[in-house]
Amino acid sequence: MARVIVSNGPEAGRGFEVPEGGTVVGRVSGPSCDIGLGGSSVSGRHARIYFDSGRSAWFVRDLGSVNGTRVDGRSVDLSEIREGALICFSEIEVVFSLESVSIAQPFGGSENSSGDAGWGAGASLQEPGGAGASSNSVAADLPALRANASFLRSVSQGADIALDTLQTELEALKRAMAMRDPTQSHLAVARVIDSGKLDKCLQELRNIRQAEVGVLDSIEELLESK
Repeated sequence: MARVIVSNGPEAGRGFEVPEGGTVVGRVSGPSCDIGLGGSSVSGRHARIYFDSGRSAWFVRDLGSVNGTRVDGRSVDLSEIREGALICFSEIEVVFSLESVSIAQPFGGSENSSGDAGWGAGASLQEPGGAGASSNSVAADLPALRANASFLRSVSQGADIALDTLQTELEALKRAMAMRDPTQSHLAVARVIDSGKLDKCLQELRNIRQAEVGVLDSIEELLESK
């Protein structure tokens, strides 16, 4: 778990938790944006902060924002970020901070600053020794549950990446349709469609959805066996 602390703008002084699965930063929080910074020059879906388990590092990725993302004064599309990094989403500055998080509730998730439930809030799981279950029976299933929860996080990250790619391609289509020259507009649209990225992302999202359902089913089976 990490945290960003806003340095200026409408949300100055406020801290937001950033789960390893990633969070989207933008102008106003909503269905497609987790952290709303409020700055008028910040894009609706400005950037994404996430943990790359393969490289054991945190990254920020610009999502095609209008006014760009900077890390320690340097404009970036994708950049590793470390403790104390100063990230600028247009004119809004945040400080990136790492923090230790207890694993006493590995599946219950935590509430973020907006009051929305975390990635695991939908699972009504008991801690070892909690009410309604014996410590031995639940503890025996913890490795399996942890593995499933970890996989769900990676599934969620994969979905975010596919959605980011879809957004980029759709923005390209919008720009192409806005061209005044019909011939050039047609060619630009054809390039986007012929690249196959849209079809690939849609298929990836379908696969991710199927994997997610399968993992949730296996968790439910573990719970029902108790």
